[in-house]
Amino acid sequence: MARYAHVAGALVLLAASSTARATVEITGVEGAPADNVRAFLLLDDLACAEDERAVRREFADAPGQIRTALEVFGFYAPTVDANLDLAGECWAARFAITPGDPVRVRTRDIAITGPAETDPAFIRAAAQAGLAVGEPLNHGRYDELKRRLSDFARDRGYASARFTQSRIDVFPAELAADIVLRFDSGERYRFGAVTIE
Repeated sequence: MARYAHVAGALVLLAASSTARATVEITGVEGAPADNVRAFLLLDDLACAEDERAVRREFADAPGQIRTALEVFGFYAPTVDANLDLAGECWAARFAITPGDPVRVRTRDIAITGPAETDPAFIRAAAQAGLAVGEPLNHGRYDELKRRLSDFARDRGYASARFTQSRIDVFPAELAADIVLRFDSGERYRFGAVTIE
């Protein structure tokens, strides 16, 4: 009976070690950019027992994934110093990131037309978007503004609302971005006569 428990314990221990997490160390960025890098890094999902070829493949792809993750925050030219250590019981990867200077908003053309132009909810959303000229470009804030405008339109009866223009032109060499967002609310729909039979 004691021998069986010992074997079962060994099996449990073996199963736990096969799913142990490897070390993926990221330095040079903190906060939301670091969180986004971790979210994009597929290497961060691999266990210690992963096939070496898979680890090497994801490690080779990691710098591109890091660059994509940082573009969201306006960092279009980061440098990534990568190191992979396959010695020992479990592999380890280290990425030293130098984000560089962010792309900043150079021009901001955000306009709401139609009856929603004077609607306080829409005015507040545009004012609080955080996409001011001179600030680092943040694609998340841009996408959030678009979502808020669409949600307000749906909730407030602007059933024909649409974006007539929606783009961010990024010029990495100039560290500049031009934002154009035009939202036409269309007429606000209202309930007509109600008939109950």
